[in-house]
Amino acid sequence: MHLRSFPRPFVPIALAVGVLTLSATPAMEQGAKSTTRPEVGSGQVAAGRSDPAGVTGGARDYVIGRQDLLEIRVFDLSELNQVVRVEEDGTISLPLVGRLHVEGMAKSELEARLSKILDENHLKGAQATVFVREAVSKRISVSGAVRSPGSYDMPGSRTLLEVLSAAGGLLDDFGTEIVIFRKQEDGSRIRLSVDSERLLRIVESAANIALNPGDLVHVPTVGRMRIFVGGSVRSPNLYEIREDQPVTLLKAITMAGGTTERALLTKIKVIRTEEDGVRADHEVNLNDVLSGKLRDELLKSDDVVFVPTSFF
Repeated sequence: MHLRSFPRPFVPIALAVGVLTLSATPAMEQGAKSTTRPEVGSGQVAAGRSDPAGVTGGARDYVIGRQDLLEIRVFDLSELNQVVRVEEDGTISLPLVGRLHVEGMAKSELEARLSKILDENHLKGAQATVFVREAVSKRISVSGAVRSPGSYDMPGSRTLLEVLSAAGGLLDDFGTEIVIFRKQEDGSRIRLSVDSERLLRIVESAANIALNPGDLVHVPTVGRMRIFVGGSVRSPNLYEIREDQPVTLLKAITMAGGTTERALLTKIKVIRTEEDGVRADHEVNLNDVLSGKLRDELLKSDDVVFVPTSFF
C-alpha cells in the first residue's frame, strides 16, 4: 500500500533581499511513494552569522544592547584589545577606562567615547574600534515548521519574510497562520497573528511586518488526513492530504487519476468509521454528482472510497 500526499497550490514569494526559491522535496516512507507540496525557501540565505563582518558590515549605527558581545581594539596597542559582554545593567569594564554604560549607544558613538577617554589617559591619538561579535540583544527566535529553527542575530530592521528565510524557509506542513510573541516594556508579551497565505502573496506586502529584537516567531504545523481510493480507478492508493484542504468525493477520485472505462459510476461506495468505532457505508451515484443533481460530499479522515467494476 502506498501513501501519497498532495501539494497546496503554488504561491509566489518575494523577499526584500531577493526571491526565495521553491523546491519540492519528497517525504518518502518505507515502501511508499509521496509527492509533497513545494517548500518555501531553500535555505540558501545565510542563517545567524556570528562573524564581525556579518553583524556589523556597513552597520555603523548599530545600537548596542544588553548581552551583546563586543570586541574592542585599540590601534597599535594590542595589549588593550578586549572581548567583553555587555552586562545586564548595560555596562562594560575596560582597563584604563573603568566601568562605562554603553547600552543604547551607537557603535560609532562608543568608538568615539573610548578614543576620547584613552586620549585623556595619556594615550594621545588613541583610536578605538568596536566590533559586534554577537548581537544578542537583537536576536529573534524562530520555531515550528521551518527548516532550521533557532535564534538569529538580526541587527537592523528585519521583516518577517527575511527572518523566515534566515531560518531556511517554511516546511511543507506549515499552517494557516504565523504567530509572533512580542515583549512589552512591562515584561509581558502580546500575540500577533499573520495569515500565512496573505504573507506569501506578493500583493499582500502589508502582511510582511517588521520584527523587533526579542520577538519570538512560531510557525504552527497543520495535521493531515488520509483517504483510501480503490477499485476501478487509475491509481488506487492511500492519499495523505492537509487537514485545512477540504476533500470531496469527486476530488478524491480525481487524485486517484479518475475512473477506468469499466467503472460502475452509479454505485460508488463510501465507507466510514465513526467516532464510536462503528463502520458504516453508503452508495453514491457519481453521475448525479457530475450533473449537479447531488451534492459533492466532503470526506473525512480515514474514509474509504471504492469504485466497483461493471461487467456488462
